[in-house]
Amino acid sequence: MRRYQKALAAISLAVLLTVSAVAVANAQNLKRLGQGGAAAKGMFNARMFLRGLNLTDQQKEQVKNILSNHKPEMKAVAQESLQARRGLREALAGEADQAALKAAYDKVSTAGWNALMLRNQIGSELRQILTPEQQELLQKRQQNLKKLGQKINQNRRIKKLFT
Repeated sequence: MRRYQKALAAISLAVLLTVSAVAVANAQNLKRLGQGGAAAKGMFNARMFLRGLNLTDQQKEQVKNILSNHKPEMKAVAQESLQARRGLREALAGEADQAALKAAYDKVSTAGWNALMLRNQIGSELRQILTPEQQELLQKRQQNLKKLGQKINQNRRIKKLFT
């Protein structure tokens, strides 16, 4: 039984340290992005989404309109995310109990979900203005990025096994 308690304590400490490291890294990223506008740009980077698709002037204008229509939502989601991450960081620094940590983590999770849904909605609207050729090119790029991500994850797993 004592061995089990030690193992449980070690695992709990490892989880706490991992959550702390993630919170600190996210805080540093948000600090770098600023509050609001810059964070929204980082979260909803349409330039990267549309890079290399050779948009016409009309399409570029439509992109500007779509993004300007969603600007208040993007700012609100970025602020929500910033505040949620601050709350988690403060809960970790204040040695909060498990319920408080769970609540803070749930807020971060909800903020991330809201950002994902808004990003998906904006992406759908942007895809609608693309020609079939541009959509095909975008789909190929996304598949290549997925393959690259899988390769990076595989390399990380292999590296972990041998370190």
